[in-house]
Amino acid sequence: MRRRYIANNADRMQLKNQISILQYMQRGGCITRTQLAEYTGLTQAAVSKITAQLISWGIIEETAMLSGRKGRRSIGLSIIEDGYKVIGVKLSRRNYAVGVFSFSGNIIQKTQNNINIELSDEEVHSVQYYV
Repeated sequence: MRRRYIANNADRMQLKNQISILQYMQRGGCITRTQLAEYTGLTQAAVSKITAQLISWGIIEETAMLSGRKGRRSIGLSIIEDGYKVIGVKLSRRNYAVGVFSFSGNIIQKTQNNINIELSDEEVHSVQYYV
């Protein structure tokens, strides 16, 4: 039983580290593994392992060579703009909003409308289309 708990914590930590790396990549655009290690406090090995996973999932990609320390060239990483999409839904008593976003946070499509208790068939289909 205890072993399962430890694995669960390790999974949570891995997810937290993946999210941390993606958040820095969203802010910084093209970034190197070394910079990610510095910003996140993770080891170079951990950053390399996590970025390899994110590359294999099609979330990020290796891009241009960037100048690094001591004259070395580093490979830049960036989020694949037209890869995965994220859907956000906001509901309240009086209105709703639905948005489709790129994984880097850019709005692809967004709609919002007031909610009328007596919706027409067309309005119901409009809501269903976006959800």
